Formats: sequence, structure tokens, C-alpha cells
Amino acid sequence: MIVCAFAGTMAGCQAPGPQHWYPDTGTYLIEAPAQGSRQAEEPRTATQPEIDARIEEKRRELALLEERIASLQSREHPVEQRACPYFDPEQAYQVRKGDSLWKIAANKAVYGNPYLWQKLWTANRDIIRKPNKIYPGQLLIVPDKNNQ
Repeated sequence: MIVCAFAGTMAGCQAPGPQHWYPDTGTYLIEAPAQGSRQAEEPRTATQPEIDARIEEKRRELALLEERIASLQSREHPVEQRACPYFDPEQAYQVRKGDSLWKIAANKAVYGNPYLWQKLWTANRDIIRKPNKIYPGQLLIVPDKNNQ
């Protein structure tokens, strides 16, 4: 049996089992059948301050989780840009949504040969940790674009 106890009013409470009021302790005892348990548990009672403390603890946990969810939803993939004083637009490619190193290398304006994707990866290892993880907005250097 699962037992929940709390003090205060029971108005509008949808308790699943019998309810008992204990005026000497100021608590209600609600008995509910245990789910998946065959042994009866000892009834456990809690006072109003204990219940309030638990509720406040759960509210703080909920607020922390909501903050974490909001930060994860607002976070975009980190786009690392390079500061290069000798930037040559002819030797660069800006990653677009849906791009992969294979697709970029296959692009006629880059190499026209998808098997040269490793050349792109080697030249850009400082911003590409894994070849399958590139993000829109990244600026890649295209080495030997003209003479492959």
C-alpha cells in the first residue's frame, strides 16, 4: 500500500483510496494500492512543513530544468570563424544547410570531385573536429582550388 499524508484541506482532492483525518497531528492519511508491489508498506505520514519543503524543492528543480531546456533550445551550433588578414574569397567556401564535405568537394565551383573531401578536412582541421560535423555559416578554406 502506498500512503500519502498531508495537512490542510482535502477539498477537491481526487485521492485513489480511503482517506483518514488525524486531528491530533493535523494530517490526512490517504491509502492507495501499491502498483506492482505485493507487500504492504508501513504508512508514512508527513507534516505540513515537510510537505511544503518538498513542494518548494520540486519547484526549484522544475525551474532549473526549464532554464536548462530554454538554454538548449536557444543555443545554436557553435560556428567558429577564423580571423585571417590574408583572406581570399576565391579560396573560401561558406557552409550552407545540408552541406557535407563530400557535397562541397563535389561542387563544380570547388573541386568537382567528391573524393577530394579529405583535402577540405585536412585544410580545415582547426575548425572541423569531425568530418561529419560541419555547420551552416562556417567558413572553410579550399586549398588548391584551381589546380586540384
